[in-house]
Amino acid sequence: MSTNQTSVFLTVNLLFAGAVMAMSACGSSPAAPPATPAPVAETEDDGGEEAAGGADGQGGDSAEAADNEAKPAAAATTEPVAEPPPRRSGRPAIQYGPAKKIETTFGSTPAAMLKLKAKGGVVTLKIPEFALSTGTNITWKIATGRAPTKRQLVGSVCELLTTIAGKLKPSRIDSDGPKFSFRFPTGGRDTVNLAVGVSTGKTKYGREEFEWTVYAPTRVDTGFKEAHFELSYIAPSYIHATTAAPTSTDDAGK
Repeated sequence: MSTNQTSVFLTVNLLFAGAVMAMSACGSSPAAPPATPAPVAETEDDGGEEAAGGADGQGGDSAEAADNEAKPAAAATTEPVAEPPPRRSGRPAIQYGPAKKIETTFGSTPAAMLKLKAKGGVVTLKIPEFALSTGTNITWKIATGRAPTKRQLVGSVCELLTTIAGKLKPSRIDSDGPKFSFRFPTGGRDTVNLAVGVSTGKTKYGREEFEWTVYAPTRVDTGFKEAHFELSYIAPSYIHATTAAPTSTDDAGK
């Protein structure tokens, strides 16, 4: 082997030996490349927001609606409804009497005070404004002769006739507004009640029969010694004060 070949051979061996030493220093084999991370399934943000918003978004609305359905409905309010103020025309009431008999036609306005001269004082019938819905013929008088009574009579017996204008037959009139009111003298007593006798349309022993109802006063004026009564109707009847006990608390007389 020539000198040049020997040199080349030694050079190659040295290079090979250096490579082997370098590989030994780093390990027995070349380092493997870093592993690629496994792919992760992507989740859309909107879906996450919807899932998270289950309590606050639409899911929350559904839960709230279900909760509301589960709850019993709120109880209706029990507060009384305020009544509308009474109608007023501003016209002053008309006064009639005192007299033994008052007979005329009344309308819905103005109010009227009908006063009769009676035993022990004045008996008053008040027709409030708008109590009558149409023209009404009214006769209010002190009864004469043998007038029917409830017994236990105090003072005078009054007779009342009520007829719708244009009609021939007297009839009952129900108030279309405020109640009708009566004032009777107490006859020196602390209080009296009001007896109202309405014809039954029948007769007995040749005499007309009456159905009597006795009402307690709404108040007693001790200064004027008068008992005040309120009824939601007037009808063809005989009316007087009495010491008989009340038989009804229904001022409609039905």
